[in-house]
Amino acid sequence: ACYACQLHASLTKDVFYIYSSARAFVAWNRDLGTAVCWGLTSYGGNCSGIDFSGTAAIYSSARAFAALKKNFGTVVCWGQSGYGGDCPSVDFGGTTDIYS
Repeated sequence: ACYACQLHASLTKDVFYIYSSARAFVAWNRDLGTAVCWGLTSYGGNCSGIDFSGTAAIYSSARAFAALKKNFGTVVCWGQSGYGGDCPSVDFGGTTDIYS
């Protein structure tokens, strides 16, 4: 199936970064603090409830994504929990980078 075909109107010249997991993608506009995700939800293909404002970087694993908000010392994770998609109990204070 063509997941990007349904979102084509959202993908404009304003997209600056694109990240992927094994079966999902994130198109992120750092300047606007917005992102569009598509693909399998269990691989991070749904980010509709995530606030990307203040995000400094996005990282991916095989089945999850993490948005680092350096100024707030927080990270928002989504995707499959066993691959890093569930991180509310992790203290990210002082984190400057994430490696996956």
